[in-house]
Amino acid sequence: MPHSAILFLRYRLLEAEGEVSEAEYNLTIARRALQTTLNVDEEVWPTDELFSNGVIRSLDYYVDAARELNPIIQGAESISGLAAVDVQLKRAELLPELFAFGGGVVYDYKLSDMVPRWCVGLGASFKLFNGLVKERNYAASRLMSRGVDAQVDDVVADVLLMVEQSYYGVQQAIEAMQTHRSSMVFAQSYYTTIYEGFIEGVSSATELMDAQIALTATKVEWLNAAYEYCKALAKLLEVSGLSYSFNDYRQGGEVIELTNTLYRNEN
Repeated sequence: MPHSAILFLRYRLLEAEGEVSEAEYNLTIARRALQTTLNVDEEVWPTDELFSNGVIRSLDYYVDAARELNPIIQGAESISGLAAVDVQLKRAELLPELFAFGGGVVYDYKLSDMVPRWCVGLGASFKLFNGLVKERNYAASRLMSRGVDAQVDDVVADVLLMVEQSYYGVQQAIEAMQTHRSSMVFAQSYYTTIYEGFIEGVSSATELMDAQIALTATKVEWLNAAYEYCKALAKLLEVSGLSYSFNDYRQGGEVIELTNTLYRNEN
């Protein structure tokens, strides 16, 4: 191998090692800052391992879960229920007040037989005119209830749209992972060919470096697709009210080791 090629490879290696050291330093500072912000003594790891899991349920499953479990929808529906109760109360104020009464004789000494010994009755009272205050309150309550119902419909529509967008985001990430995996396999095969040619003196150091860079680039793209998948899946489960099931997807998937993926030498 020419001496200039060796020097070039050493230069690129030192450059890459410097970038790795800088990234490790930034990660250490970020973790210490997070530890200080949280005011905890134990070591903080703000991220989980990447994983790939191509299993995803139908869109209807997540839509139904969001209708039932999403806290935003539940809160909006609770407000709508309170508005409906207020309408019923205001309507009840327009109805006459009913009352019942009754009585009986406890001791009838020298009481004439013409006097009844007991009696019961029903009565009703109704204010004929009160300035239409109750009518206006009832109308205002109905108007408010209709406005709340319209807002609830908008909230539900927005949440379900987020569910659909997140669902297709997960699907796109899965397709991207599959595409980049195929590219990674091809780049690995090409690198192996160039590496063997370099050992035999057929391929140059520049070609070997280019093949290594191309292979690493495909691996980075695949890892980025895996990151987008995890992020899209977490968002989908969050808007669906199923955040607690994220660990189930992770445990059922394949954990991606970043170091081994980027720096593993197949030869």
